[in-house]
Amino acid sequence: MDSTACLQSEFSLKTSIQPSRDMSPLMSTPKQMTVGKRSPEIVPLTKTESQLGVLPKHRIENFLMISGTGSIIPLKCKDDKVRNFPQSLVNHFQFSTHPEYATDDITAVFNSGSDFYLEDDPMVNPQQIGFLELIVHEIVHVLGLMTSWKSLLNSNITTELVPRLNISLDIDQTKPVTYYGFVETIFDASLVTSEGDKFLKFTDQLNKFTLFETKFQTQQAFVNSFINSTQYNTTKKMLNYSQTPYSGIFSKSSFRTNMVGN
Repeated sequence: MDSTACLQSEFSLKTSIQPSRDMSPLMSTPKQMTVGKRSPEIVPLTKTESQLGVLPKHRIENFLMISGTGSIIPLKCKDDKVRNFPQSLVNHFQFSTHPEYATDDITAVFNSGSDFYLEDDPMVNPQQIGFLELIVHEIVHVLGLMTSWKSLLNSNITTELVPRLNISLDIDQTKPVTYYGFVETIFDASLVTSEGDKFLKFTDQLNKFTLFETKFQTQQAFVNSFINSTQYNTTKKMLNYSQTPYSGIFSKSSFRTNMVGN
C-alpha cells in the first residue's frame, strides 16, 4: 500500500472544554491548577525532532492515524524546569497575555487502508479497530495525557527511551546539528517509578550528556557520541521500566506541584 493512501480529509478542532470542580485534577480549572494571572514565561526552543533517522517503510505503511497538537509550547514550571505543554492545555490557562497559537488545537490524518469498525457496521471482527475509540484515544493524548519518552532512533527495534530531543536538524542528515538537551512534557513531570524516583531524575541525568549548544558535525556523530556516553545507560533503564508491569506510577500531587504559576 502506498503511504500516501490516507484520508485526504483531515479533521481539526478547537477545544472548548469547561472543566467542572468534581472532575479529575487533570481536568481541573485554571484556578485549581494554580496558574497566576500573568504573562507566561515562554522559553524559546529550537525546532525539535523527537526521533532521528528515516522512518522505516513498514511503519509508514501500517500506521492507523497520525495526530498532533496545534503547537507545543515550552513553559518554565514552578520547579524552574522547562516542560512542553500542548496548546490545547495552555489556552485554558489564565494568562494576561497568551502565546501565539496555531489555528487548530488538534489535527489528525487517518489511513484509509486500515480496517476500521464504524458505528453503523453490523458487527466488529477481531481484526478491526474501533474508529470512534481511536479518535477519543488520540484526543486524550493531544489534550496533554502523553509522555515524550520514546526511542531515540527510527528503527525496527526499540533499544532505548529518551524524552523529546531538542536539537537543530537539517533535512540533509550529513549537515552539522546543535544539541539543546532533552525536554519532558508536563505529563512526564507526574511520572514516578515504583521505587519513588521521579522521571525528572532521569531527564536530568540525560541532560548531563554534554553542554547545551554543543555542535556535532552530523546526526550520526551526535548519535555515536550519545550512545557511547555513560548517560546512555539511563535510556536502557527507562526502557526496562516501560516493559516491567507496575513499575511506573502517575502522581497527582506531582502534577499539581509542577504546573506553571507564581
